[in-house]
Formats: sequence, structure tokens, C-alpha cells
Amino acid sequence: MRRALLVFAWAAGAAAAAGGAARAASPPLAPPDLVVVDPVTPPPSPMPGPVASLQLDPGRFELFKLPAAAGKVTWRVVGPAGVLAVERLTPNSRLVAVRPDPGRTPTVRVADPKDPAKPSPVPVVVVVGLKAGAVAPTAHAIGDEPTVLLTGGNPGTVTVEALGLDADGFPAVLAVLPVTVGGPKPEPKPDPGPGPGPRPAAPVKFVVVVEETAAAVPGRGAFFGDPALAARFKAKGLRFRVVDKDVVGEDDKPPADVARFLSLASGKPYPSLFLVDATGQVLAQRPVPGTPAALLTLLTDFGG
Repeated sequence: MRRALLVFAWAAGAAAAAGGAARAASPPLAPPDLVVVDPVTPPPSPMPGPVASLQLDPGRFELFKLPAAAGKVTWRVVGPAGVLAVERLTPNSRLVAVRPDPGRTPTVRVADPKDPAKPSPVPVVVVVGLKAGAVAPTAHAIGDEPTVLLTGGNPGTVTVEALGLDADGFPAVLAVLPVTVGGPKPEPKPDPGPGPGPRPAAPVKFVVVVEETAAAVPGRGAFFGDPALAARFKAKGLRFRVVDKDVVGEDDKPPADVARFLSLASGKPYPSLFLVDATGQVLAQRPVPGTPAALLTLLTDFGG
């Protein structure tokens, strides 16, 4: 996919036309299309939230953002070369997609919506191609969150990883996104329920237990201090946290980082176990297994 950064004025369009005329087989270029970008016209298309995987057609693009990430984020692609292009986007900018035109590289002039004679006041990236699932060109507002442009290339499957620092300041994989370019679309699968199912695309990274502290089972410390279990946590880099079902902060409200686990555990037998991936998605919720060996088996089923 070819990408052009704005800023093109009418004079730049004329210069591009002159360059095009030097090629005998190329037709004259038309005047540049005018694209007005603001939050209303055209409306920015929403970007996907946390997803388990992504399917792209060759030449199509998608935007992937990492919510609530602090500090520098580095992106890398694990897998065959040429399958996926990953490009970091400037925060608080705009992205405009235009239709591919094999006859020429389009010249686009992006204008200020308040004064079309002036260029856009915010950074704008022009992408030649269409967003995944779109039937017409789209415009997108890029916010403060770290955001990358994913463009499908050769058929294949790769994994996009976001690397940064976790809440405690330690290096961590903040997000894992498997991407398949080309091939059949994955069929939705029903929830396998509490029984064993296929291993998730993103492995477990956090183990959260919600319990009623007053009724905690004696020997809990010995349970989670089991040598084999402790070795697995260390080898896989798993993080563990126990939360009381009635915990509140100074504002008498449940802490924001555990509120959803308290809500999901409410009405179910305690203690309740949650397996969570690096992006914060809950992979599974179960009663705490009866033995450390049973918990090891459960972690294995979810890549931990």
C-alpha cells in the first residue's frame, strides 16, 4: 500500500501533474481531490477495542490502539516477512483513506474545515486503500493512545506484540494480537463453557482470586506457595493477586483495577479465579481448583 503524507496545495498538484506527463504511457493527472477532515464531516470511524485476533485481506488496513498504556511502547511483528506492515501513527492526528487507483498516485489536498483555502491545522496521514470491511473511503481521528496502522500484505499469519512497562515499571508484553492475512474468515465459535477448550490466541499473564477473606480456606498460603506452582509462575512470568470481595478505596468504592472482577464474581461461590491475558481480557473464570496440580493443568490449558 502506498501512503502519502499531506501537505499538498494546488501548486503541488500541478507539479505532480507535470511529473506524470513525462511518462508517455501515463494519462494527465486530474486536479487534486479535496478532503475536509473534522470530527463531524466525514465522521471518524471507530477503532477496534481489545480483540482476540484479526483477519485482513491483502491491501486492506486496520487501526489497532493500546488503551491506558503509559510510557514508550515498541511494536514488533513475529512471523514471516511481507505478511503485515506496521506503522506507528502520530497522536492527536487524522487519517484519511482514499480509493486505490492503479493508474496514478493520487494527489490529495486536506483542508481546514473552517477555511478550505488553508491546509488542515492537525497532522494528517493519507492512506491509499480501504479499511477492513469498508466499502467506501473513511476518515479516522487518532487519539492519545499508542496507535498503529496495520496493512495486509502477502497471505499468512503473524503476531503483533506491544512491548512496554507494566504498572510496576517492569518490562512486559502489553498486548498480543494474532493477525491472519488472506484465507477464509474465521467462523464464530460458541463459548466452550467450563470444560477444556482450544488454547486461546493470547496466553494467560495474570491470575486474580476474589475471595471472602473472613471465610478463606486454611492453608491458602501453602496452596499458592506450592514449589511446582511457584516455579511455573516464575518461568511464565505470571502475576498473582488476591482481592477481598468487599474491598473499597478511600472513596468507599471498589478500586478501579479490580471492580470488574468483583462484579463478575458476585453471586458465585467464593473464592473465584480469573485468568487474564496481557491486554486485560478475561480468558476464564472458575472456582479455585482443589489442588495446586489442578491449577497447573488449568494454566497449561490457557498457555500459562
